[in-house]
Amino acid sequence: MRIVLDGVTVTVDETPIVSGVDIEVPPGLLVGLVGPNGSGKSTLLRAVYRALRPTAGAVRLDGADLRTLSVRESARRTAVVAQHSGDGFDFTALEIVATGRTPHRAAPAEDRRIVAEALERVGMTAQAGRLFSTLSGGERQRVLLARALAQQGRVLVLDEPTNHLDIGAQLDLLELVRDLRVTTLAALHDLNLAAAYCDLLHVVHQGRIAASGPPADVLQPDFLAEVFGVRAHLGSHPLTGRSHLSFAPLKNTGETLT
Repeated sequence: MRIVLDGVTVTVDETPIVSGVDIEVPPGLLVGLVGPNGSGKSTLLRAVYRALRPTAGAVRLDGADLRTLSVRESARRTAVVAQHSGDGFDFTALEIVATGRTPHRAAPAEDRRIVAEALERVGMTAQAGRLFSTLSGGERQRVLLARALAQQGRVLVLDEPTNHLDIGAQLDLLELVRDLRVTTLAALHDLNLAAAYCDLLHVVHQGRIAASGPPADVLQPDFLAEVFGVRAHLGSHPLTGRSHLSFAPLKNTGETLT
């Protein structure tokens, strides 16, 4: 499934948060939204999963304007892992994942099979009976991803999925998401994770798209200095060979980046 944002503008309390944004997410790719805090990344994602209605422009899923779809049909197409998901109200991991079946009208046995497969896919079968509130941050994110998988949407929307996770959990989660090869739009705070895992990047700056393209083309030092206010060096990770950034303050401190 293809996601297209066509001239999307979102205004909140008469203040434009994002203006005239054009984004395309090709089928099966992991596309990242990056940008400084407050640039409008989460607002764009909320427009994609219908938490906010665009003031102008349209969000389209395989050509269908999101506004023409029922809430149920939209939920069947788009699964979300949002930034704030609470503590689960003492539901078990299994019960949390099962809520992903709400948009569907499958037989109970079919729902149970799909939920079990989703838990297995994220490596959480052994924790299915544990209360969500007792899980670690990384385990919670895996459960929420399993819920999204159980929803069987053809589009996955992730809002800062690696926040508050240790580095091992961050890498595990993004490896898992990339291996799914589901059409995915993700807001990411860490530029190195975005460079390593995303097929394409869109940089959001002051509510507009400042640059788009493959990570190595977008994350150039002069551009990062302008948007993020840092000096940067773009190279290759010594272990993975993927794009990797090093940073230093923008002000001149006497040292030289090479």
